[in-house]
Amino acid sequence: MTAWPWGPLRPFGYGAIVADPPWPTEVWGAETGHGRTPERHYPTLSIETIAALPVEILAAEDCALFLWFRAIQTEAAHVVARAWGFEPKTLGIWQKLTRSGRPAMGMGYIHRNSFEPYLIATRGRPRWSSRSTLDSFQAPRREHSRKPDEFYARLAKMLPGIPGCELFGVERHAGMDLWAPHPHRCSEAAR
Repeated sequence: MTAWPWGPLRPFGYGAIVADPPWPTEVWGAETGHGRTPERHYPTLSIETIAALPVEILAAEDCALFLWFRAIQTEAAHVVARAWGFEPKTLGIWQKLTRSGRPAMGMGYIHRNSFEPYLIATRGRPRWSSRSTLDSFQAPRREHSRKPDEFYARLAKMLPGIPGCELFGVERHAGMDLWAPHPHRCSEAAR
């Protein structure tokens, strides 16, 4: 029998799963961005390894997946969601702001990304209590990998009282169990 891979998480116990896997990053050259890539701050996984994670054993029969990814990896996010047993439905966008309230400038080769997308995918029929949540929201940029409190408030509004878990998270949130294999992932140096 294989050992349980998810530490404190419960099998088939979650109606909401938030995942921010350590996606690999390709850069065009060492001088164009290695200093800001995730690989500089924590170990990343190949897309194939991420897709092979047994996330389906965490999901209740009716479950919503919120899968964070980088814009360049939209296709990979769909592949991963399907490999985990979910059907992609729509996207959400976090428009990152600076401390002064202006759009934050991130990395990019054609456009400089000022947002971070997440894929919403489902299995079964999640019990959405609100279908009036807009697909985008603005919130200040935080440390590397730390998602905004506004996201968790939106999640609680859409799926109130539904047990949830977060994979590869950096901090615990109310009503969410946490699996954090890289607790050092959130780094002030990567701000």
